[in-house]
Amino acid sequence: MIRVLVAGLVGGMVYYVWLVMTWMVLPVHDDSMQQLPGEDQFRAMVVDQEVETGVYFVPFGSPEEIGDPESGFYEKHQEGPLFTLMVQRDGFEPMRPQIFVTGFALDVAASLIASALLWGAAGGCCRSYFARVGFVLGLGLFASIVSHGAMWNWMLVPTAHTLSMAFEVAVGWLLVGLVIAGIVVPPKSVVKIEDKTAEEASAQT
Repeated sequence: MIRVLVAGLVGGMVYYVWLVMTWMVLPVHDDSMQQLPGEDQFRAMVVDQEVETGVYFVPFGSPEEIGDPESGFYEKHQEGPLFTLMVQRDGFEPMRPQIFVTGFALDVAASLIASALLWGAAGGCCRSYFARVGFVLGLGLFASIVSHGAMWNWMLVPTAHTLSMAFEVAVGWLLVGLVIAGIVVPPKSVVKIEDKTAEEASAQT
């Protein structure tokens, strides 16, 4: 259990540093997010229309309209543009400390989960170092597919943004895997059984 806690903390630190680098140092997201033309006018429209905090999809249609080729929604959806709008009505200080603290806590929590899962698998499928690295990388790929992949498919998030975010997640968890795979190792009892089995097999040959 101590190894799991240590691995969770160290892995969370590694992933946190990686995220900071992808957004502030490396050009991972340079082309995935752009400034909206007429930003000030758009902000004024959001304020004037009293748009509340939430997620909005444009064009929006009822279940009946979505399945009706004759509906105005159907025509607008075919013509475009299509966009998802995420609105936070109340502003706050950019890059405030709370965001970094919360982000670090989330990364450590995720790393703890990965470490606990790896601990359970280390005595079975993941006895070698690289198998354990692959296990954690698999968690990152899984997370990328069910989150960013799903948003790309269902919410029409642009491909460039999806790929950059998926790359960030997958590579980040690969780096975490390289670290925690050396901390979370198979229980000694499993290693002893393997050694004994190998010795018996060698003796028989």
